[in-house]
Amino acid sequence: MSPYRAILLFLIALSFKMAAQSPEWSAAGMPSYGRQVRCIYTDTTNNILYVAGEIMATSSSFSTQFICKYDGSTWSTLGVFNGQVLSLANYNGDLIASGFFNNINGVPIFSIARYDGSSWSSIGNFNNGVLRVKVIGTDLYALGGFTSIDGTPANAVAKWNGSVWSDVNGFSADIGTILFDITIYKGNTYICGNFTNSSLGINHLAEYKGGTWQNVGGGIQGSWTDLAEFASYKNELYVAGSIIKPDGNVGHMIQKWNDTIWSEVGGSVQDINGGYSFCAIRDMLVHNNELYIAGGFGYAGHVPATYVAKWDGLKWCGFATKDLFTTGLGAQGGNAIGFYNDTLYLGIGNDTLNGVSTNRILKYMAGNYVDTCSIEFTGVEQLSIENGIVIYPNPATNEITIELTLTETNNTFIEIKNILGQTVKKITNDFSPGKNIIEIYISDLPKGLYFVQVQNGAKLSGQKIVKQ
Repeated sequence: MSPYRAILLFLIALSFKMAAQSPEWSAAGMPSYGRQVRCIYTDTTNNILYVAGEIMATSSSFSTQFICKYDGSTWSTLGVFNGQVLSLANYNGDLIASGFFNNINGVPIFSIARYDGSSWSSIGNFNNGVLRVKVIGTDLYALGGFTSIDGTPANAVAKWNGSVWSDVNGFSADIGTILFDITIYKGNTYICGNFTNSSLGINHLAEYKGGTWQNVGGGIQGSWTDLAEFASYKNELYVAGSIIKPDGNVGHMIQKWNDTIWSEVGGSVQDINGGYSFCAIRDMLVHNNELYIAGGFGYAGHVPATYVAKWDGLKWCGFATKDLFTTGLGAQGGNAIGFYNDTLYLGIGNDTLNGVSTNRILKYMAGNYVDTCSIEFTGVEQLSIENGIVIYPNPATNEITIELTLTETNNTFIEIKNILGQTVKKITNDFSPGKNIIEIYISDLPKGLYFVQVQNGAKLSGQKIVKQ
């Protein structure tokens, strides 16, 4: 099949899909008040869904907070914390909780605790909050902004082997380090967060390789950078958070690393206006061979994707959530995502969904739904380049220039199509044999992804462009 026919069939299929009914989001039924949902965790061993963050009995009971659990039929609460629970994990059969608390059920327990099925106990006193707990192999890792455990110095990351805490490969950074995630990729340890190591030239992301900590492809640039999440997907390492493309990064809020170079992920994600201003990705996971993200964004791959989107390695798809949220802290968007019994759950910053109280957690009712999907990104922007076509700049804001070399000019014209396959501009200049330079103004087009198609006799050529 020719590249043009593949694109055409895709656009036709997309137009039918977008004519279907709206996505079916509903409140998840959690009875406790979720002022902020920060963690959705599925214990696959026991088939339990946990929700944590600022989960309270009422909107003002800050000193009485819970972990909520759902067994598929009934919601219940676990523990009484005097502060937020931000992260959960299962380690050696125990539930591990971390966050900003120093008391559970009236017992002094600082920042991290384990639950053995009947009671909570301490596994170390941290002098500051533990933002994430994560199990890798036989070790439990803790990350945050702490500087000591049980009075022993520890710089924002430590690992527990079931008996004692230890540092992680001698990691050190400048004062004020906050770490959010850790992972192993191609046998090497990676950490990310809000930190620098000026002596090693490390910015927000570091790799332990060859016995030393070092920067990763020059690091992530920008004074507002804040890296929150790792995900290994299709043999590449994805990193997401607050990454600003205009600060000199290849991606916006998300980019990927293949152990050699950084790459953009299908056009990245954009803010609620479709641009490259500050927004955020707050959670990321892989499910059924697709990568899901949640955050405070409005577009993914330049197509509508409010708060939540998925990436299959070639294209982004959104879930058209923008018009569902009516009140509350809407600008915060999605804070956490998780799957339970193959259902997608989303923690949001909004109070209501179509006028119904959500307690800030939704579930996605799969079925006859509509999504918005970008054209596939194959890693090569030009899909079929014939007759010497060059299009620049790309992305573009006001105009594009097409350099077109022709051997003959019979039946030659240029069309710009949107993602539905609709022609939004058609250029029928008096083309001449040899090199033609055509300037096309696109400032009147909405931001998004377009396909520039050149018809020359019986030949078709095309290239994707992005209108910013």
